[in-house]
Amino acid sequence: RIAADQMAVADALIRKGDLATDHRARYTILLADVDSIRIEARAHFARTNLGLYTPADAGTLGIFELAGEVLD
Repeated sequence: RIAADQMAVADALIRKGDLATDHRARYTILLADVDSIRIEARAHFARTNLGLYTPADAGTLGIFELAGEVLD
């Protein structure tokens, strides 16, 4: 019985560790998406301020789509 209790405690700790790792991975992805959005936004504003307006390319649209999925 003692061994079973110890195994249950070990399993609970492993699950908590996996959950923390999963949250860290999701947070890292979210930060990467936010950084990509900032970079693209700065480039867009720079082009607009210089009068070089160009429609959003496939990369820009993809970044905003990914960010939307993460935020959902």
